[in-house]
Parts: sequence; C-alpha cells; structure tokens
Amino acid sequence: MKTRKSIFSLLLFLALLAGCTPESPSVSSEESFQGGTITFYAINDFHGAVKQSSSNKEPGILSLGTFLKGKGEEENTVLINSGDMFQGAIESNYNNGRLLVDCMNEIEFDCFTLGNHEFDWGLRILKENKLRRAETDGYQVPWLAANIYNYDNEAKAEGTIQQSDLGDFYTIKTLENGLKLGIIGMIGFNQWTSITSWYVDDVVFKDPAPLVKSLSDELRTQKGCDIVALDIHADQDDVIDTGITAVSPVSKEKYVDIVFCAHSHQKETTTKNGVLFTQNEAYGRNISQVTMTVDKDKNVTSSKLKTLDYFDVINSVGKNYDPNLKQLVDTYGAESSAAGNEVLGTMEGGYMDRYSNLPNMLAEAMLQEAEREGYSPALAMVNNCRKNIDQGPITYSDVYEAVPFDNEVWVINCDGADILKEAGYDTNLIARAENNAIVSGRTYQIAIIDYLAFHKSTKRVYDYFPSISLVGVLGAEGKDAHYRHILADYIREQGTIRYNDYSSSSWRHNKELLGQGRS
Repeated sequence: MKTRKSIFSLLLFLALLAGCTPESPSVSSEESFQGGTITFYAINDFHGAVKQSSSNKEPGILSLGTFLKGKGEEENTVLINSGDMFQGAIESNYNNGRLLVDCMNEIEFDCFTLGNHEFDWGLRILKENKLRRAETDGYQVPWLAANIYNYDNEAKAEGTIQQSDLGDFYTIKTLENGLKLGIIGMIGFNQWTSITSWYVDDVVFKDPAPLVKSLSDELRTQKGCDIVALDIHADQDDVIDTGITAVSPVSKEKYVDIVFCAHSHQKETTTKNGVLFTQNEAYGRNISQVTMTVDKDKNVTSSKLKTLDYFDVINSVGKNYDPNLKQLVDTYGAESSAAGNEVLGTMEGGYMDRYSNLPNMLAEAMLQEAEREGYSPALAMVNNCRKNIDQGPITYSDVYEAVPFDNEVWVINCDGADILKEAGYDTNLIARAENNAIVSGRTYQIAIIDYLAFHKSTKRVYDYFPSISLVGVLGAEGKDAHYRHILADYIREQGTIRYNDYSSSSWRHNKELLGQGRS
C-alpha cells in the first residue's frame, strides 16, 4: 500500500506536468458508496513535551510522532491537532517552536488549530512558523484560525478580514473510501484575554458559533462535504450549548458531526444530539481514537471513542522511531541540550510546588532584581508556575519547564486597591518588601510580569491594573528581562535553595497580611 507521502508526491508530479493543483482522488463514486468508516486520532495541548517522561506518562515527540505518522499512513484516517503545541519546555522554546512545526509536517497532521499559547512569541514568529514545510516532501500542515479577524484599534471595533496569514477557515480531505471531510478550526471566544495583550492588540477572536454554522453550510452545500468536523481550542462547555449540533435549515444536515476540544487539559467525552465532543489531557499523555461509522446515505450512525494512553504508544513503537523525526529531534537538540543541562543549584528539604513555594521564589527573584536595578518596589507579583521543581540538582531545563513563557518584568506605579484585588486571586503570588500596610488610595511601585500588568478585558481596557502608570522594564546593562532568566540567575546566586524559605505562611509571601503593617 502506498503511503500518503508517496501518493502526495505522485499527485504533485502529475499536477506540475499538467499545470494544475492536485486534489485528493475519490476512490468511490456517489453511486457506488456503500458505507464506511473514518478513524480520527486527535491530540491537544502538547506544550512542547519533546522528551519522553515515564514518571509523567508523557511519550515524547519521537514515540508519539512515530505512532501517529504510522496511523496516518493507513487508509481513511485523519490526524487532528487542537493547538497549544509548542510552549512548555526548552527543547521547543529554544527554537521558538520550529522543531515541533517541522515534526508536525513530517507526521503529516491533517490540521492544526491555533491555541492561545501559539501567540506567546508574537505574530511575526507565528506567521514564520506557519510557512515552514517538511524538507522530505514539502508537506505543510493546514493551519486553521477561522474566527481570528483583524481589530480596528482606532474605531475600537471588530474588523471584517479573517487573518489567513495565521490560518485558514477550514481544510477539506477526500478519504480513500470516497467520503469528503471538511474540518473547521477555531479558538475559544474569550481566549484573547489569556494572551499578553500587546501580542494580540491587532486581532480579535470572534464568537465561534455563528461562524461554525455559516462555514458548515458552505462546506456542505458549496464544497460537497459529507462530514463536517469542528476542531476548536476550547473546552466543550464553551460550545456544546451553542446550537452547533442542530440541523441547519440550509444544508438540512447537522452543522457538525464531531467536535475535538482542547485548552482545559482534561478528558472530555460527551455526546449531544448524536455529536461526540472529546478532549484529552495535555503533554501527549493520551490520544482520542474515534471510529466514525457512516451509512450508504452518508449519515453518521456512530462515533466510538477509545482513549489511547502512554503505554499504548510506547508498547506500539518501542525504540523503532521514525528516522526523519529522530533526525529533527537530534539536530535541534544539539542546540538546546547544552543550555538545558546546566546545573544552576540544588533544591533541599522538599520540592518546590508550582502553586506556592516556587512562584513565591520567582517573585523574590524579581523583587531583588528590581532593587538591584535601582527601583524601590513595595512588592513583586507573579502567577502560578507550570510545573514543580523536584528536590536535588536544578537544571536550566527544570526552570524552563516550570516557567516556559517569555514574560518580561515591568516596574509600574498603581493604586493599592489594584494590588489588593489581584492578590485576592489564588493564582497570583507575591514577595513583599513594604513594611507598612497596603491600602487603597495610595500609589505603590511594584515589579510584575507583563501578562498581569497589561491585561485587558474583552473591551480592550486594562482591567487587572486600571490605575497603571509605567516606570520601566527590568533588563539593566543588556540583561534579559524575561522572568525565567531572572529566576535562573537567582538560583545560580543562591546555590542552595530550601523550599521552607518561600512558604506562603511567612510574612514576606503571605497575601493575607497585605493589609497589615509589620510589627
């Protein structure tokens, strides 16, 4: 049996001879179709988990990619990627996601829908990554972003231009059994607020539901699609009750036949009006395998879900990695391993918890760096980290996984009311220098990550710190202002880290005592 790559290459060669664009061949005609199946394999929120981790049940890109590439070469299969692919570990972050973009093209996913963390390096890098192709055969995964439009900042209004340089409305695939599948890709409506605001000031994420309905009608009535799938970087609760499982008065078919979800990192298996909604955990820990059965009239009669886990992948692949994927991982890994393997210090007495001790230490590092650069902050504020740091040697790779995002640290002036409000959220933590009580109506200087400082509401106004006044950004003498690097330098300087020194019960890190002075 020919692989999808060999078929694609042959079609491309013939198309070039004929001077036309290749299309997937339809093996079965409308008259001869007697029913069939489609098998979907879907992942979401991989977050740069390039390395295999048996303790975390993460297969890594070599095992996962080899497994999925093999499945994709089988007939009537579709590979779905629901976004947040890149951000999370040094192996991916070090090259701004290029490694995993190249891996996706080599695996030959049938679609890749943008998630909120795809925007963490800004639009320029996002657009550059979209244009990359597989070196082996030129395959390029279709990137989808149907509800991402321009935003008119002057008029403060949603624009009318879909951002095709970020992703398309949909992609269409004709399967070997003759079924024609349309896949619509979207991001959650409210996720604009989950991104550092200046990276997305010029775009808007429109309400998915009306667009799903209009694009479904287009796919069914104008493009001849038999099946319509929605791939959305959002939790099922965001879309399940929006009417997308109803029958369209235009096409006389359901708007969608299946929905692949993402973003909340939790297993989801719900059926509404016969439409399956499914989501996996993060980091490649599991895969949705959905076998969809279609009758001779091209109606979906069932969608059976099997969740594959770490052991399904590892036991299937063993060490028989795809050589092209291995070459990619080895080549990029040579760039990142030297930095990642550096031992910064040692953790003693326990592990640093991503929800308490670790962000407290990060805030402490930011506070001391701000003081070193000549500022006088009353406190520093961060939000939760991504992963714990275990007891023992602390490598730069450990810090990267704990703090994978490239947030800068800014010094701002703001009203005490904003500080007290934001400190009231469980996800925000502090390191405090001010001995006096923090009170409303007084202006304080604080060191804070850009995501929190410049957060805007859906109405494009500062809502976390509405009283904000900029003072400066950390990075004196050319020093990197990213808070991950500030944390790494802090650990290098301390040498030995003791987790008890950063307890949330201590005065310096206790948010409950912000309204009180130090006696």
